[in-house]
Amino acid sequence: MIDQQLIDMLDDPNPQVRTDAVKQLARMKSQEAVQYLAAVYKTDDDAEVRELARKAGLYIKKKMTEEQWTGGEGVEEDEPEPNDEPERYDVSARAEESSKGLMDSAMNLHVAGDDVKATEYVEKAFMNNPNLQFDTYYLQMAATILGVKDDHVADMLLGDVEFKGGKAKRKRKNSDREDDVSTETVIIDLLIYWIVIAAILIIGTLIQFQLISSIMDAAMASPEFSSQLSAAEAAEAEEQIALFMNMFIGVGLIGSIIYSVIISFFSILMLLIQYAFIHFSATSILSGDGSFKGLIHKLTNFFTASYAVFAIVGYLMAYLAFQSIADAFATGEMSGGGGADGLLSILSFAYFIGAIVWLFWLGRLIGKNYDFGAGKGCVSVIIAYVLMSALACACSFAFSAVVGNMLTQAMMSSGGF
Repeated sequence: MIDQQLIDMLDDPNPQVRTDAVKQLARMKSQEAVQYLAAVYKTDDDAEVRELARKAGLYIKKKMTEEQWTGGEGVEEDEPEPNDEPERYDVSARAEESSKGLMDSAMNLHVAGDDVKATEYVEKAFMNNPNLQFDTYYLQMAATILGVKDDHVADMLLGDVEFKGGKAKRKRKNSDREDDVSTETVIIDLLIYWIVIAAILIIGTLIQFQLISSIMDAAMASPEFSSQLSAAEAAEAEEQIALFMNMFIGVGLIGSIIYSVIISFFSILMLLIQYAFIHFSATSILSGDGSFKGLIHKLTNFFTASYAVFAIVGYLMAYLAFQSIADAFATGEMSGGGGADGLLSILSFAYFIGAIVWLFWLGRLIGKNYDFGAGKGCVSVIIAYVLMSALACACSFAFSAVVGNMLTQAMMSSGGF
């Protein structure tokens, strides 16, 4: 138990009296003395008194630790100075002050017996300012709160932490990462995407054929068409149109399959190029941490599912639009309106909202893969498309220049000039 007179000396207006009190506390090897010295270091107006309190606290902690580990008084010796100053992290002044406040609060909680909350504060302090591991005072304070040796504190608090972009972040566990995605998994994802995109294109072509056929039937059945032809002429026209549509659909189906397979293949190539630019933007510009194969795995499945949904909604909107036209032919009123138009407007609005949600979700997936938020994920997409556009313009300009030069050379060699 520390004498109350000595405690009162710590609040004396005379700095010399407070200095004497700190020296007396330094001779005591108790945790209680450390707490009072910590308060002096935190609140005293005199810089020399604060520094002396800090050194006194370190001295007591050192002697207490030596006695605890050796079972004796220990050997008095000065703390060795390191030959090389450790490389410190670039931490803002605000983060430094915040971390010190957290450590002081943690010590108060530890004294009050709330070690759970105190440990949480210590973890936050070291995350805000990893340089605390190089400060002997706060390192020993953390050791006291955590109940470990000084040289174990840094490994315990910062062993799974990496410092990037001015912030300390915990490394994600393997279960949270996509680094272990195999090449076979990526190939399967891309193959499924290829099949789905090709199927969407083929189905879309068939739907277009059917809708065109429906509109032509409706046009032929309209009052304007029937009034201009006799019954025999109308029947013959219907037969010829039906024959043409059957042939058109048959040939068009084969062509659409070939077209869809080729286009979906090039769609994969374009997708991989987009992924490469997004990966570059996320890692090199926004300092994200994630794998390229993880990005492919996350986004390809997302694109496959979302494109299928958008295709269904788009085909439904196309059907309603063509149905509205067919109804107009049948009734002879080309002004539109009706239930189909109303539902088409609702679907158009839903499609717009869905596109916004889609973009946000895309950013979220990218942010998850690179261990930053959805906002940076969206920014990485924007940066990627800006870079792609710039590269496309540069390639187009270079191609035009090369072709123009070749044409000029050809005309000059042929005597055109």
